[in-house]
Amino acid sequence: MFSNVGASRSQIVQRSELKEIKELKETLINLSSKSDFDDDLWILDKAASNQSLTKGTKTLYYMSTPEQYVYLMKIYALLRLSENRKVRTIISNINGVNMFFTYLSEKMKGYPLDKVNKKIVKEYEGYLNKMNLKPRTKETYWTGVSSFFNVMSGFQGVPHIHFCRNPFTVPIRKRNVKTKYIEQTILMQLDLVFKNEDIPLVYRTAYWLCRLIPNRITEVCSMKIDCIKPYLAEKVISIPMFKQNGGHKAPEIRQIALKEEGMGKYLIDLIREQIEDSKSLQNDIQEEQKNFLLTYLPPIYIPHMEKYVKGKTITVLKESTFNRMIKVICKRYGVVDSSGKNVNLSSHMFRHNGITDRLYEGFRVIDIMSMTNHKSSQMITSSYVHVKNDELQKKAAKVLSEEKPMVMFRGRIINAEDPNKVKQILSRPFAHKIGRLGICSDISNCPSEMFECLACDFFVPNANEVNYFEEQVKQWEEKVQKYSNHPFLKENALYNLEVNKKIVKKILRGIASE
Repeated sequence: MFSNVGASRSQIVQRSELKEIKELKETLINLSSKSDFDDDLWILDKAASNQSLTKGTKTLYYMSTPEQYVYLMKIYALLRLSENRKVRTIISNINGVNMFFTYLSEKMKGYPLDKVNKKIVKEYEGYLNKMNLKPRTKETYWTGVSSFFNVMSGFQGVPHIHFCRNPFTVPIRKRNVKTKYIEQTILMQLDLVFKNEDIPLVYRTAYWLCRLIPNRITEVCSMKIDCIKPYLAEKVISIPMFKQNGGHKAPEIRQIALKEEGMGKYLIDLIREQIEDSKSLQNDIQEEQKNFLLTYLPPIYIPHMEKYVKGKTITVLKESTFNRMIKVICKRYGVVDSSGKNVNLSSHMFRHNGITDRLYEGFRVIDIMSMTNHKSSQMITSSYVHVKNDELQKKAAKVLSEEKPMVMFRGRIINAEDPNKVKQILSRPFAHKIGRLGICSDISNCPSEMFECLACDFFVPNANEVNYFEEQVKQWEEKVQKYSNHPFLKENALYNLEVNKKIVKKILRGIASE
């Protein structure tokens, strides 16, 4: 079996092709009990997965792939599977590759794959660029194509084309759209609704597990019946992790300690009640669905009676079902935003709220990592942190004072509430040291590269480096003169000149006001 994609390509090219293909096909045997290589779809029922995923997220389809490319696509899929790539990622990749194959077949009138070069790839980029698709969709399509060529390069007529960038990449900061953070007025309404015992127990349990702990709904739906254990004066809840488990089949177990008081007790009581419900249904459920916490009889809502009645087919709650029910319940109970408009929520938005709210409440990033099981702080600070406008305005009022701007001087921050706590400021999730030149006091909504920090109002300059900034002013003044006949270079020099002048002015004012 191949240990990595690079090794796989070289082995396929340099050694016996049939032997390598045979080894790859064993990957499918290990991941599926229902599918053969020649099938039009592969049901990967033995792949690493969680209970929440539907059958469609465990199946690779080849019906949309042009016939002449099906074999190549299957080899590509096997190579990705041998790398422990998630099935949902491979599904997305295949869709992107299919888009490119369709382009060759239809728009390029059957242009041969082995003749594809950088010129064709550039033309395809222009084709995608003109399509009326969302930026993230274009990004996903391109990711699939680049993955295919990088993995399959040199195999059976696939040309060597190295993709080093994605022209449709959406900057991380632009992905933090406001809709991922639920406003407090909506949460207050939802909290009241989901304490209503008319809402089926399984939905209430799932809601509060997502609301009170930064969980993914896929993790919640995969919790086992024996998920609560006593520990000293607390209760420990065990939650399986699939996304952060390194690609292994077995989930990594995350344990959350809860005190039996307040909302902690409320959640524990809900889980205990759900455990009893689930246990009562175990004798009548399919073997592969046994022992899950959120086992239930899917309720049916009777509109004229305004209540739920239990269905007949026992199952385990899934992500798609819960997300659909959130929308239904919001509409049924009249949950609206601050402007009175209907809301469109998903369960994952509660995770964004849980992380952002805790950071603003004073939790450290390392504390959040222990709750979410992230392996580094990058995902938390780049994708899950949302700026609260009122909090940002409070910070800005302190940093942007015209009369007494904050500057760093001799290890202190002048005009700060506590000038001696530089280290404490740097320990905040939104602060960052910029070399010896100063501190950015808030990176929470910053789309800039590091060299742009000096122009930012949130930059707290190091007054000890005033000579450096004054020298920069002189150098940029010289460059303005030097590039007087080069409009672009002159414009850039003028920009940097004004940036450094502003910093010198800020430092001198800050020191003078001490």
